[in-house]
Amino acid sequence: MVKNVQMPEFSVSNFVQLQKVYDSDTLQPMNNPAERLSGIDSLMFALDHPGPPPVISGAFEFDRRLDFSHINAFIADRLLRHDRFRMRPSINTGFPVWVEDPSVDMDYHLCRSTVAPPGGKKQVQALFTELSAEPLDPGKPLWRVHYIENTESKGSYLFFRVHHCIGDGISLVRLLLSITDTAVEAFENLPENDIPSQHAKRSKRKCHTVCDYAKKKIKTVISDPAQARQCAKNKRVALSEAAMTMARLLMLPPDRECFFNQPPTTLRRMAWTAPLPLDDIKKAGARFNATVNDVIAALATGGLRRYLDQNGMLQGKLPIRMAVPVNIRPREAAISAQADLKNAFGFVLAPLPVFIHDPLRRIRRVSAILDQLKQSSDASVAWAAMNALGAVPPEFARKTAHLFAEKITGIISNVPGPDRELYFAGGKLKRILFWLPLVKGMGIGISAFSYNNIVSLGIVTDAQMAPDPDAIARHIEAEFNMIAIQCKT
Repeated sequence: MVKNVQMPEFSVSNFVQLQKVYDSDTLQPMNNPAERLSGIDSLMFALDHPGPPPVISGAFEFDRRLDFSHINAFIADRLLRHDRFRMRPSINTGFPVWVEDPSVDMDYHLCRSTVAPPGGKKQVQALFTELSAEPLDPGKPLWRVHYIENTESKGSYLFFRVHHCIGDGISLVRLLLSITDTAVEAFENLPENDIPSQHAKRSKRKCHTVCDYAKKKIKTVISDPAQARQCAKNKRVALSEAAMTMARLLMLPPDRECFFNQPPTTLRRMAWTAPLPLDDIKKAGARFNATVNDVIAALATGGLRRYLDQNGMLQGKLPIRMAVPVNIRPREAAISAQADLKNAFGFVLAPLPVFIHDPLRRIRRVSAILDQLKQSSDASVAWAAMNALGAVPPEFARKTAHLFAEKITGIISNVPGPDRELYFAGGKLKRILFWLPLVKGMGIGISAFSYNNIVSLGIVTDAQMAPDPDAIARHIEAEFNMIAIQCKT
């Protein structure tokens, strides 16, 4: 049984009101303020301009509206104790390095927004899309949080935007989970107007028991502990092998000449599916000896098939080529709640069989494809290649990344989360969503996240290549319903 998290006790007399601007003198000193960005972090920073910002987005959906002052206190107390949220990249020295911002302006980093009437899902999606297009100020730490209220359900959202140079999906999702609580009582039992601040302790807040799930579940759509260990061993892959693999990838024919064949833009559109019961997905996996990740990838493949067929873009028996991120952290780092924020991923290219009509046969085929990719070293080679690109001039790195983006249709990822309810600032989280950024040239990104025994898929598309991501979400839901019915017969 997971114990309720006990928040530190504070009395009203010794409580210090959190300020709007946090001076660097009041915060934890950093060990190395001139730390260089890693190769992949530098690559992600280089992709920021020109083009759409490489920002990972996420959302907490709450069952009610929250007190904005409580949100401000919790965000400041729990995010600002992480160095990266008080730092920004600087290239004054020739190579990008992390430098501390002399002050962190919470009026910039935490904003308040209202959904347009009537405040339903369509309006929320439009607002998320609008907010995701806003560039992050390069003169400040590269993150923002928007509190959104007045929705049709009388609930609210926290919409997070964090630059990819700070970390990858694994580390950022784990970080966001670490700022939540496992019991509402941890907030309600505090004295009135007494929101905890622990900056005086000058130490990072330890992630609580909600991160324990990582010990068993932290993996990407095709990774497992054995794969993580193997990838860690393969980090020393020869640069020549990385160059050969990158050359092989760049010689592939452009995938978007077959699918989503429209000129790429920098405009994005966002959507998400209805909650899908995790138990039904597990039943489908058990029937075909497939993992939950396999079934989710097959559902996404089926949804894409329906969308392509609807728009006359199916191409015979050609598969759709999708990049699949792979966590390359060694097992010990992958499960550590104290692991640093960073990018530690490679990727493989999965030829997903959108040409297969039968959904059950499609599950078997997707499972076989992903199982074969587990045995390859492509992920660690891609990791080495991305690090190498991070060390070359930014213009060359951007052109190479954009050229590679044309070789694939998009990206698909899955991160399993906790199987229990979470709370933040006294509000219960109904759902957690996230969206990965698209490099210019990619048409679609699909990001799955499981929380409290439901799975939600975030969809982001190039506004011209796939202008209706909500239709893709509905097609994925239809695939799920069909599989659930067939698995019951």
